[in-house]
Amino acid sequence: MMIKDEKMTLSFVSLKEMDSFNRPTGRNASGCIVEYNKTKFLLTVFHAVGEGKWALCLWWDNAKKVVKSYLLNNLTFLTEIDLKSLNISQVDFAVQLINEENIEPYFQVVDINGTIKYENKITIHNVNFDVEPSEKQLYSFAGLTQSQKIERKNQNDIIKQRVTVVKNMKFIKKIDGGNIYVFKLPHPYIDHKFYKGCSGAPILDQYDNIVALVIEGNKETDEIYGINMNKFKLILDIESGAIK
Repeated sequence: MMIKDEKMTLSFVSLKEMDSFNRPTGRNASGCIVEYNKTKFLLTVFHAVGEGKWALCLWWDNAKKVVKSYLLNNLTFLTEIDLKSLNISQVDFAVQLINEENIEPYFQVVDINGTIKYENKITIHNVNFDVEPSEKQLYSFAGLTQSQKIERKNQNDIIKQRVTVVKNMKFIKKIDGGNIYVFKLPHPYIDHKFYKGCSGAPILDQYDNIVALVIEGNKETDEIYGINMNKFKLILDIESGAIK
């Protein structure tokens, strides 16, 4: 089975909010898995997963007809303190160390009967904090948009999901002291529902380097905002043992 934009569909992981019984609530977010200093991490953004219980989707278990998932119980968040004003601000990212070696998420296409028609391992990205966006390149991202339940009589409900792929964005500028990158869409901003669930998705350059994670969009200016990857460096250095 041929998958359109396969590289992009394998670039992100799907995150789902879970209820008290560990069942999906229907709220989605995106993220990515990176390897840094020989250590694996899940990266996403705070505003998407800062409240509630969240899980990383691993694969569809056809025998049990359930999605296998990995509960995110140890997400780390970061705040910054302005030493002059003593104002405390929340940094819009979240990270979790992935200790288990067998945590290997898959992107899958499953038909109405639960049969897997296509599957491939999600990309484990390398991180290069020296890479910054350039006006000479184009940028892309993909994420899982919000789920839609389709009810069927006398059968289990189906959850239909859509992968949103955005390509050929242009880098415009840095804002917020360089913490946020601004990218211009190659088309009009459709609406917030079209992108909802993409928060935390990695924004890639043409060489597959992650330069930012999606945080929001602007319908008035047809722009996408991403948080600078350098905001992750300190916590990844600490968690991977580079700083002791």
